[in-house]
Amino acid sequence: MAPYGLEAQLEAQIKHLLEAFASFIQIPLPSADIAAEQRVIFCVHEQRSERTLLRAWPQFESAVKAAELNCDTFDLQHLFGEWLNETPYIESYFKEPEHIYSIEIDFINFLTKRYEQFAARTDKNGIVLLRGVGYLFGFVLVNHVIERFAALTEGRLVAFFPGKYEKNNYRLLNAYDGWNYLAIPLP
Repeated sequence: MAPYGLEAQLEAQIKHLLEAFASFIQIPLPSADIAAEQRVIFCVHEQRSERTLLRAWPQFESAVKAAELNCDTFDLQHLFGEWLNETPYIESYFKEPEHIYSIEIDFINFLTKRYEQFAARTDKNGIVLLRGVGYLFGFVLVNHVIERFAALTEGRLVAFFPGKYEKNNYRLLNAYDGWNYLAIPLP
């Protein structure tokens, strides 16, 4: 268990993120024909605050509803396991685990298909909250997933991003050089 001081610090960071998020989503999109990449919001938070974020998740959903927008959550946390269970190559991955790193295209296609089915049921004026981005680490590049999901999202896509945003660069889990993306970082 985290020391009280650290837990309080993480809760304060998530509270600040929630306040920034609740304020930002009140601002309407500038036009209906805005590019998909410009409708993406990254809620950047420390990787160690992930559990604190999950406990506060209902508050983020409530903030969307308070803005009189529809809210849908797409959860990535268990999708790698589901994909692995469905793939015909599961036995070979267990026999030769080094081949698991060659799965990026197949896994991204699986994620895209799942998200496309999900996005078809969402409101074009609503907000999709994307939970579990950190669970993609090591399997796919997040920017490839976000680009595909953004193109399928008619409203706003909000990715909760455990990492850092510095000098127009996103770094997932602070592990390696990130990428520059048009998304709006909060806070």
